Amino acid sequence: LSKNLITQADFDQLTINLRLDATSVKEAMTIEWVAESGFIENLLAIADEYRVARCLLPLRVCILGPPAVGKTTLAKYLCDKYKVHHIHMRGVIEQNLDELRRSIARIGTEGLSDEDEAEALLDRDKMDSLEEGKQENGGRYAEDDVIEFFKKTLNSAACRNQGFILDGFPKTMEQAQKLFGPDEEEEEESSSSYNAEITPETILRMTSSDAFLKWRVQNLPESEVAKSTHFTEERFLAKLAEFRSVNTDDNTVVNYFDELEIHPDDIQSEVLSFQHYDRITSVAMKNIGVPRNYGMTAVQRIERRRCEEAAETKRLEEEAAERKRQLAQEEKQRVTDQAIWSARLAEVKVQEEELNAERSAPMRDYLVKHVMPALNAGMAECARVRPDDPVDFLAEYLFKHNPEPKQPGQ
Repeated sequence: LSKNLITQADFDQLTINLRLDATSVKEAMTIEWVAESGFIENLLAIADEYRVARCLLPLRVCILGPPAVGKTTLAKYLCDKYKVHHIHMRGVIEQNLDELRRSIARIGTEGLSDEDEAEALLDRDKMDSLEEGKQENGGRYAEDDVIEFFKKTLNSAACRNQGFILDGFPKTMEQAQKLFGPDEEEEEESSSSYNAEITPETILRMTSSDAFLKWRVQNLPESEVAKSTHFTEERFLAKLAEFRSVNTDDNTVVNYFDELEIHPDDIQSEVLSFQHYDRITSVAMKNIGVPRNYGMTAVQRIERRRCEEAAETKRLEEEAAERKRQLAQEEKQRVTDQAIWSARLAEVKVQEEELNAERSAPMRDYLVKHVMPALNAGMAECARVRPDDPVDFLAEYLFKHNPEPKQPGQ
């Protein structure tokens, strides 16, 4: 309903709790209808209106750059971050071929309608045509066929509703004109020079010197090289030369977007390792902006919670294991220190005893020679007599029997 062309009386009639005949509502109310034919007939328009009202607009991004500059790595990261679809050459071709194969497999099946049978036969003819073109083109599908695959994918409901990130395609201005330009029917109906529904709104151009790209390919892990022949030295140099030749200053994909007033954002991608790749992703996300979706689904939230709980459990287990290891190490060190201390203490005691014995030897010899004979005799005499005051008796005895009597005057 139009918000501006509705009277208070019409509004009151629409809000009353009564069941009204649709014909009566249409004839009796002076309302300018937006979807007069009903919900089903206007489903696409309603969906567009809903997306605009909730800011759920699709995110359309294209990443361009020379081979081995890191387009796919960045595209995968951004797709995971923004929850959009990763559109790349191999995936698009395989997806469209699989759809054709499934359609062809329906031929001759029981219960298939005549319309579906005819569609399956057309798909079989199309598959034959694709294979013939591939043989004539040296094992590669014709450019027009590839562009049709991309068009079909970008016009799919998933890409139109959620968005996409184009990975390294189109490669030339001609391909961009064919891919994003309007069809003949659309061109007659609209004055626009491009299809706004599938044309990217953000262009990320990754740049790097040839020397750095060669160094990067030469230092790729063998596992990465084994995944694709694109990273062999000969194939890479050929692709790099081809990229430079078709992307001259006046004839690049970027020029096509510049003409549409969609100017690229340059990203310098010469990072020595993927540990420093955060700088590139942060620049790309700054240029793209915030995500335009509801966020994670219930399943994704459960999975994230499960991953967080698993990570927390792992962290606690690692901390417990680390504490146990430290306690064991401290106990082992304590036992070792105790053994060393006991050994040193025993050594100190031996040295102390030897030192005391060495220091007491002159005194002992002196007492044995000059004191002990008289003292022993005095004690023996004291034991025999048993006087009342043994100490005074012993003193008198020693004074009387001093073996070295004092000289007069001493």
